[in-house]
Amino acid sequence: MFIMAIYEPLCEISTHFPELLGMDSLAGSFRSLGRAAYTLYVSPEHEHLHVDVAKLTGYDPPLSLQPNLDATLDMIADNVMPLVDVAKQPELDSATLVRLSGILIQFTDYVPSLHSIQTPYSKVAGLQQEIQRRAREAGPQTLADQLEVALQQSDGDIAEALWQLFITSRLHARWLDDAIIGDLPRYSRDEKLVLMKEWHDSLAAFKERGDGLSQDIGGDTYYAWTHALAKVALTQLPAERSVATRVGASVFHGGTQIMHTLVHKIAHPQSVQSNHSVAAGYGNAVGAALVHGLQQPQAHASAVL
Repeated sequence: MFIMAIYEPLCEISTHFPELLGMDSLAGSFRSLGRAAYTLYVSPEHEHLHVDVAKLTGYDPPLSLQPNLDATLDMIADNVMPLVDVAKQPELDSATLVRLSGILIQFTDYVPSLHSIQTPYSKVAGLQQEIQRRAREAGPQTLADQLEVALQQSDGDIAEALWQLFITSRLHARWLDDAIIGDLPRYSRDEKLVLMKEWHDSLAAFKERGDGLSQDIGGDTYYAWTHALAKVALTQLPAERSVATRVGASVFHGGTQIMHTLVHKIAHPQSVQSNHSVAAGYGNAVGAALVHGLQQPQAHASAVL
């Protein structure tokens, strides 16, 4: 397989979520969010590597499907939540939540003010390679499988695990977050395609073929982790819960439908025609299940008192 040794970073980089996000004022974070929203409608020129990946794989029958949603949530409760260290729940201030929102809605290569954020490539490569290793042994990995790996690599830190799944899956689905991956090797275009294809083949799909659209399993997977991270960050992790955080959580809950309705139909069509609604539904449900699990120890403690 291609590039199997974990890459070691050459310099010291911020390694932990949310510290790598807390680098700007609230006003600066809102400017970045505004720029991210603007580029949803007016996107800069960029490579469409995922279009080539779709030509290679997009219309093939999926190797393996995700379990149904009820089964997925059972796996989250039974296999994943025991790995979560509930003491490791960062409190995210308003600037961090706004900055995170900008990253979640748009590729960071489009937003220069977000480039100060750096997550080390060693973590991205480590997660990618372990998921692919397990896929070779046991078949394409489900959301629960992927989260299990991420939690093991983050010592039970749910925020860190979700961040790494989000940024790793989006990089390998679209390759438009180069600027915030510290010490990312200078891969050639062909090398990137190999990495993206291998990632695609390691993931369980969300939908059967048959609607005439691309599978885009990599795209579906990053959509799912976007929704799961947004749900946990805006529901469970705000330092101060408010009307703004509730509204933000609601907007992200329906974010994929908003994208399909307002952006793809009005501003510009998808470069790879695929419906990510099923994946978004999984992500929302997984995020809600994680929030429920994180709140159980608090509820239990209150009952005891």
